[in-house]
Amino acid sequence: MDWATWFSGSAIGCLTFMGKLLLIIVPLMIGVELMNYFHLVEKLDKPLAPVMGFLGLPSRAAYPLAAGLLLGMAYGGSLIIEDAHKGAYTPRQLMLISIFFCLCHSIFEDHILIMALGAPGIQLLLIRLVLAVFIVAAISRIWRCFPAQNKNAKKTSL
Repeated sequence: MDWATWFSGSAIGCLTFMGKLLLIIVPLMIGVELMNYFHLVEKLDKPLAPVMGFLGLPSRAAYPLAAGLLLGMAYGGSLIIEDAHKGAYTPRQLMLISIFFCLCHSIFEDHILIMALGAPGIQLLLIRLVLAVFIVAAISRIWRCFPAQNKNAKKTSL
C-alpha cells in the first residue's frame, strides 16, 4: 500500500465522519435553541419533583438538572452556580447535584454520537440514567445517617 492511497482513504474516512457529526450536531443545537426559546426545560420542575425527592434534592433542582441532562453540563452548571449564589442549596445538596452531573450529563449529544459510531446508545443511556439515579439516592440516604457538621450553615453561597 502506498502513502497516497492510505492518505486518500483516511481523508475520505475523516470527511465522512465529520459529515455524520455535522448531521447530528446541527439539528441538536437547533433543538437546544428551540427548547430555550419555548422554556420547555423550565416546565419540568413539577413533573420531576418526585424524582428530586427520591434523590434527596429540593424540587427547584429539577430545572438545572434537566438542563444539564438535555442541554449540556455548561448550561446546567451555570444554573446551579446561579442558584448557589442565592443560597438555594445546602453543601450536601450541591455535592449530590455535582455527583449526578458527573455521572450523567449531555445525554443527547453523547448517545447520538455513540450510536453514530455503532454502539448500542439506548442501552447505554438507560444504564447511565439508572445508575446515576440510584448512586445519588444511595449517597443521599447514607448522608442522612450523619449529622451536618455545622447546623447553623443551612445554605451555602459561592
